Amino acid sequence: MCAEIKRSPYKRLLENPDFKRWLGNVERGSVSYAYECLRRMGYVQKHFGKSPSDLAGMTTKQATNFLLDIVSALEVGKRSGSYISNCVKPVKSWLDFNGIQIQQRIKISGRDELVRVADERPPTPDELRQEHLAIQRTKENDPRNFQNSERECKRGRSSQGFVVDLE
Repeated sequence: MCAEIKRSPYKRLLENPDFKRWLGNVERGSVSYAYECLRRMGYVQKHFGKSPSDLAGMTTKQATNFLLDIVSALEVGKRSGSYISNCVKPVKSWLDFNGIQIQQRIKISGRDELVRVADERPPTPDELRQEHLAIQRTKENDPRNFQNSERECKRGRSSQGFVVDLE
């Protein structure tokens, strides 16, 4: 097991030998995905009150209904479709490992949307100009710059480099 899994707050799930066996199998494919599965299964236990053993003891109908309940609860919580999908995948994998095949298609709206960058766009030239001016104003009003200007004036130079008459 990788170091992240050993340090995880959900490492107690590994006390179940079947769960540990399943996670080891997932880890052979991808260490990072195995850690993600552990985190998601821990999340499901914490928020929905079902341990991996509880899930493994469900009938196909109960498991399908449980997955639909997870999707509904996370949608009500305004979670993105990709987040919901990433919670459902490990549960389905665990159920499949335990011989419980979910035939019902679990529909998740927005499953393939990239939420973090979906609304991003490059700034317009005017927005860049405004940002640049704001930075310049901040620099001009910076007290450290004022002290530097005052020090330069005492030496006989202005902040723009001109020689000033100190008399």
